[in-house]
Amino acid sequence: MTGVGPENSESAISLILSLFNPIMILNIGTAGYISPSTSPIHRLNQGELVWATSFELVDNNEPDSDQQAPVIESDDRLPHPSLYQLNPHPISLKTVRVPQSITPTSSKKDRTSPYIVDMEAYPQATHCADTDTSFHCLKFISDCSDKTLIQDYSTNLYSIVSKIDDALFFLKQKWQPPTIIIPTYNRAEKVLNALASAVTQTVKPKEIIIVDDGSTDSTKQIVDKFISTNQEANPPITYINHSQNKGISEARNTGIGETTSDWICLLDSDDLLHPNKLESDQTYFNKHPFYWIYQSEEKWIRNGKHMNQKKIHKKPLGWAWERSLKRCLLSSSGLMIHTRMFEQFGRYDPTLLACEDYDLWLRLLRKCPVGLDPSVTVTKFGGHDDQLSQKYSAMDTFRVKALTTVFNVELNETCKNLLKQEICYKLSILLNGAKKRQNDRSVTAFSKQLFAFSD
Repeated sequence: MTGVGPENSESAISLILSLFNPIMILNIGTAGYISPSTSPIHRLNQGELVWATSFELVDNNEPDSDQQAPVIESDDRLPHPSLYQLNPHPISLKTVRVPQSITPTSSKKDRTSPYIVDMEAYPQATHCADTDTSFHCLKFISDCSDKTLIQDYSTNLYSIVSKIDDALFFLKQKWQPPTIIIPTYNRAEKVLNALASAVTQTVKPKEIIIVDDGSTDSTKQIVDKFISTNQEANPPITYINHSQNKGISEARNTGIGETTSDWICLLDSDDLLHPNKLESDQTYFNKHPFYWIYQSEEKWIRNGKHMNQKKIHKKPLGWAWERSLKRCLLSSSGLMIHTRMFEQFGRYDPTLLACEDYDLWLRLLRKCPVGLDPSVTVTKFGGHDDQLSQKYSAMDTFRVKALTTVFNVELNETCKNLLKQEICYKLSILLNGAKKRQNDRSVTAFSKQLFAFSD
């Protein structure tokens, strides 16, 4: 990826950013460990694979000088969730200006703590910090002594390749059939159509799980008849019935908890998968195995008529968190998501009566990029009375609650400010609406919330 030294690294990273506009850059290589003579036994093991969390530039003539360049923190967005667990303790890579004489004896001061020398990290991190590219370093720790450098490489080369190969296992992952989860409530005829679209896929799912959220219509009878008629069919179909209506979040969470696949395809009971949906997903995933959440394009039908999507509804590719603050840009129907994402970021919030997907995507997209299959493989139907958007008039109330929850746990100041701006914007809309309706209770509540977030 780069040549030796900060200058060549800087030229290389500039070329990469200008030519490819990448979502993420992962610098993989070796770094020399320097342990001071006064250091206790505490040190990294040679041959350890570490995940850098910060980068510094030092003047080799004065490595302990206070006049050093500022530290650049590694991007907290993850190239892949599994990589984040490689390094249990923070590692700082120090890039020296001159690559010669980097042993401790060159310092006029005695170093009191160990550190790692790397020739590339700081200039690369500097360039990426001004872009939307996420920058990370995965380094194999070797001895920094010139006397043993060649011997170290010869001895550890197999281990280097083996450990990096293990760390990047996801790049060799192949398609695995997903579980299709269909939550439903009092949609007997619609859920039958959704179920049929899942069964007739050209590439079969591992299983289909229908979660009936306490329906009082003929949903159970219709689904039971479909299952009995297709007992020998592939894939197997599981019907789960809630004893009472618990809400869409609980229904989806029940399905997630019952799945036996590593991947989940979500499908709302009023929507349809095109026959080639999973086939298209398979093709896309085999080309982009680093995405653990991705979706496809959709066809929209509202009140029986085709509806063209507006520019504001354009589905995102890559880092989508900031765009998703305004509105939900991930569509649950047809979405593919790895089960580890739920383990790491949690499931749907059952306390949210609506906008539960908006809340979950804010948590996931803050750390992970999203993929986009450009194929149209889902048909979404809108305009009917049983949709949550029709049931609740002030949807921003639920979005503000989701944003506030995310705000309370956010550590990055830039992100906190973006969240605060969006919360205030949505609260202002809700407040103006309450004033027009002369709803004094809502006016008081929204005013109090707005004051709490206003500087």
